[in-house]
Amino acid sequence: MLKLLFFLFLILFPIFLLGQNQLSCAFCLTGLAQINAKIQSTPDMRAQMGIQSSQGCDQITVRQTRQTCRQTLNTNFDIFYTNFTDQFNNSPEQMCKNMGLC
Repeated sequence: MLKLLFFLFLILFPIFLLGQNQLSCAFCLTGLAQINAKIQSTPDMRAQMGIQSSQGCDQITVRQTRQTCRQTLNTNFDIFYTNFTDQFNNSPEQMCKNMGLC
């Protein structure tokens, strides 16, 4: 479940940046709350998430979409993960606001 949520978040993140609306805010809030809980309960989550996300991008058959997935992953993964681990006291609401989605 977490793998799917994170993968969807990475794929849809650029789309949400282009069209900020209530749906993107709700998706961000829900996804971040669930991912945050999982990250805090699993010590080696960073490595697991990186591997799973990379494998998820590789499974996309459309070349341009696969490249977008990779680019999004490469550009945002460290920032995304750092927000959770270094600023875990931030609520999903604050994090989504910081990313411009709410």
